[in-house]
Amino acid sequence: MLKNILSIVLLCSQLFTYVSYAQVETETTVGDLQKLISRLDQENKELRNELFVIRQALSQNKTEIEQLRSEVSSVEENVLTEFRAGMNSVAAELSSVNTLTESNSSAVIQIESQVDSRIKSVFSFVAFGLLIAIAIAWGFSRLSAKRAIQTNISSWNKFQEYILRK
Repeated sequence: MLKNILSIVLLCSQLFTYVSYAQVETETTVGDLQKLISRLDQENKELRNELFVIRQALSQNKTEIEQLRSEVSSVEENVLTEFRAGMNSVAAELSSVNTLTESNSSAVIQIESQVDSRIKSVFSFVAFGLLIAIAIAWGFSRLSAKRAIQTNISSWNKFQEYILRK
């Protein structure tokens, strides 16, 4: 297309050159002028044909450009739609993750409270068992002390009886 435009400009400059040449050459004959006019008419027709071709190509290029713009707009809309759908999907997944995190957090809190409750129960049971064991041990030690005292008293009494018999 640019080549055609350049050729038009070149032909126009040649036309002006020929016209200038025709004006300068006053000795040119009528036959030469008629030949020059017919040649210029021919070049003019060729230039008009080339101009017509250029206009058609330009029109076709404009049509193609409009089609490409339309296709680009369509693709752009599709990309934006896909992007928005993806963002909505990510937002939904993030929301479900947040919901799961909150439910897991509440479940962890419940489990912690249950574990604390059971630990307290176990410690209470162990403390109660320890108190019972201490009480039993104290009771046995008291019982043993009573038996020891009774044994000592009995031995003392036997010793006194033995001494008194002698």
